[in-house]
Amino acid sequence: MATELLFAKTFLSHLDGRPAKISPDHIEDPRSYPSHSPYTLPRHPSQKPFSKPPPTTTTGTTTTTSENAPTTKRNPGAAPATSVTLRSARNPPFELVLPAVALTTSLAEIKEQLAAETGIPLDKIKLLAGKKPVGDSKVLKELVSSSEGAGAGGVELGVMVLGGGAVFFKGLGGKEGGKEERGVGGEGGGEVTAAAAAPVAQGLSGEGVLKTEVFWEDLKGFLQQRVRDEGVAGDALGVFRGAWEGRA
Repeated sequence: MATELLFAKTFLSHLDGRPAKISPDHIEDPRSYPSHSPYTLPRHPSQKPFSKPPPTTTTGTTTTTSENAPTTKRNPGAAPATSVTLRSARNPPFELVLPAVALTTSLAEIKEQLAAETGIPLDKIKLLAGKKPVGDSKVLKELVSSSEGAGAGGVELGVMVLGGGAVFFKGLGGKEGGKEERGVGGEGGGEVTAAAAAPVAQGLSGEGVLKTEVFWEDLKGFLQQRVRDEGVAGDALGVFRGAWEGRA
């Protein structure tokens, strides 16, 4: 470091001894500069500005290009559709099938339809794609894996009912079971299949809710979701239930 500093000082002192070719207050008149004509780059002879590539047509494994090939216009009203399966594995178990739903439908609309069918509040419903939660702003088109034959195999979404939501379950379509025709956003119909009857009687509230096994199963699922440990969740559930049943 000392050697570099010494070299810098020696170099600067050597420059100070040399005469300055241009003084600090040097001024030159721009009108004395020699005039030059502007130079423009020539255009490439084989390139046309803003040219569009001609459409291509594919036959088998051979692709040909045609300058006068006709263009195919899509009908904007014919939106692609797919079937949507909503399945809850437990607490409460049910399955909702919507056979023809536009790929532009958002998950928020699907949740609204599911809430209307089951009676579960919107804030107690969480949709899962590949066992992972998905946001309400997404549309079905984003969940389709490939663009070819979009929605041919259908979209399957899991349903997770959050804590306390199972108490509001009234069965699908306002019934304890069976099938009904429904739609999402006025497009297509839906087939509803109930996997199990509602275990809680209609209108049950207050301490009567805490006397049902559904409430404690729902609380257990909520604790498992929050603490992510089945053993700890079971111990906490036992403490809560024992304290409630052993009061007074």
